[in-house]
Amino acid sequence: MKRAACLLSLSLVGLVWSGCSKKEATEYVAGVSTQVKVPRDLKAVRLSVSIGGVRTFCRAYRAYDGKVLLPKSLGSYALNDPAQSGPITFQIIGLSDALAEGDELDDLACGDKVGGDNKSVRILRRSRQPYVPDEILFLPMPLKYSCFDKDCPDEQTCKGNVCVDALNTLKLPKFRDDLVDGSGADCFSITQCLAAALPALPVTLDDCTFAVAGTKDAPPPLPGVPNPFAGAPTGDGVNVEVTYDGGYVTEVLDKDPDEGFSIPDPNHPQQFRLAPGLCALYKGGEKSGKRITAVRASATCRPKVITQTICQDDQLAAMGVDKDGLSPASTVPDGCKTFELLPPKTALAVVIDDTQEHHKFFDDDPNAIINGQSKIKFAVSLAFADPAFNRADFTLLYTSGPLAPTCAAPTDTTPAIPLESARTAAPKISTSIDAHKTMLAASSEPRYEEGLKRAYDAISANPDYFARAVIVIGERWANSCGGVGDKATDRASAAKLSASKIQTYTFDFASADNDTQAQIDASALAVAGGSPDNYADARKDALAAKETFQKVVDQLATCAYDNEPSLKDGVDKLGYNNPVSGQFVGIDAAPVGSCPTGQESVNGWGRSPDGKHIFLCGKACTDYRQTLRDASLITNAYGKPNPAMPMFGWAAACAPALKK
Repeated sequence: MKRAACLLSLSLVGLVWSGCSKKEATEYVAGVSTQVKVPRDLKAVRLSVSIGGVRTFCRAYRAYDGKVLLPKSLGSYALNDPAQSGPITFQIIGLSDALAEGDELDDLACGDKVGGDNKSVRILRRSRQPYVPDEILFLPMPLKYSCFDKDCPDEQTCKGNVCVDALNTLKLPKFRDDLVDGSGADCFSITQCLAAALPALPVTLDDCTFAVAGTKDAPPPLPGVPNPFAGAPTGDGVNVEVTYDGGYVTEVLDKDPDEGFSIPDPNHPQQFRLAPGLCALYKGGEKSGKRITAVRASATCRPKVITQTICQDDQLAAMGVDKDGLSPASTVPDGCKTFELLPPKTALAVVIDDTQEHHKFFDDDPNAIINGQSKIKFAVSLAFADPAFNRADFTLLYTSGPLAPTCAAPTDTTPAIPLESARTAAPKISTSIDAHKTMLAASSEPRYEEGLKRAYDAISANPDYFARAVIVIGERWANSCGGVGDKATDRASAAKLSASKIQTYTFDFASADNDTQAQIDASALAVAGGSPDNYADARKDALAAKETFQKVVDQLATCAYDNEPSLKDGVDKLGYNNPVSGQFVGIDAAPVGSCPTGQESVNGWGRSPDGKHIFLCGKACTDYRQTLRDASLITNAYGKPNPAMPMFGWAAACAPALKK
């Protein structure tokens, strides 16, 4: 790498190669670095320099030509009187296709834009700085995955998925050879500084503020919940790595508010906040085609800054090559892409007993408060914030109309929350429970029969739902109002056996601890509507309901995905990122025809016969669901929703490599 950097160190006076001779007294040396895979994602770079708005240099270089040649450096200084020199602009273009013969000196290609005619252009980085006399300064030019396929207007550059002014405001260090190749004693060691990285603990998810686990600034776990990261402190620093697209790329972030992370409160130096553009990629829903699927942090070292080069061996490892710069991939297709798989549309209905006998569910017990909420509302709101429900519809119904007499037809059958997106419905649940406590029906039977009928009808009407479920929250479960064939257990059994295949779950928060009959009856309704595991006894532990709710998530939103047109061809491998371990988990296709519905014992993934869906089968599905549960145990301990763990697809040659 030293040899490569030296050979590509260029003096622009007369455009003459300077080799490794002593530098002139006034110069910028731009160091091009990346943590994306070479040559999978980056096969060439094109560097251009403009002085005072006039392009003075343009040339392309192979990033991989039998060996990785990155990082490269380019030296530049004014061609005229320094007092009259305009600003110097460096532009780096990253190409995912190999260079054709003669492309190295194609000046016209310097006008390439991301998303323009040349589809090989995946990333563009610009930096504009004033002429600084009598200094040789190092200008870092990192090519970050967050900016892949992000086009920005002239005079701007992409930082952290956002277009910003290309003007450099950093205080640049004096140039040294080791700043380019990472051979210096003060380089950043990924091996040393992030080997002990743990999942970052969410503090406030709205602005993507996290804490380093196991430090004094980490949030305390909920009362009575064991600390998942108990132990001796691991240091007083903070460094962050993020993983994109289920393991496709892992990058170490710089302490930089625009494209890395910042420390928002100096009183909590081990709490950090992702840059706004990265926060958007973490939350999902971006049209960029990228997604941050894990955030991990370590307290071992002081924060990495943009002018600190990653150590040479770690640079090479991050780019996917060995210490000699050789890539293990013999053939890599041009223009590798990732495809996020989306779960199909699903529906969930919740039916709540709103009789006076169930008032404990609606009351805020001062002795049962978690994070400022009653245990009940805490468990419900935490569960419904699960990102797996982004493509689910939700409705909330109560069993009784206002003051309806025993077993009479409800006086008001309008749902408390009409069927709508679960994402928009989630914040309304707690509000509805609070508002309803003053409208509880007089003593009567809860009439689950009628509530279930309305719930089943509501979510069966739309034939486009792939899966459906109903949750019943109550205290007394005996069938007392229904006739033959109309009892709650009868309706639940019929719904399970219908074409809609609706699963029914029962949640008990409020019955007396010694009421064994309530447990028997609630379990009987769950068995009729699905299985014994569909019953959640949350009378003493509200988080027990969250565990059962995870089973609802499993049924509705995991192991089945829409087969979008872009996935029909060119996808051979699926996979996801384990946010706890940071490992990529790859899934190979099952034998053709052996995985048509997702229920077979064969391991792998396959497409449905009609081509509309993709399924995980056997152990692949079981392992994925277990990983979801493992991740949720950590976030639940701190009162936060499950982390998103989406599934991705790739061409086999583009898929992430398993870490050794």
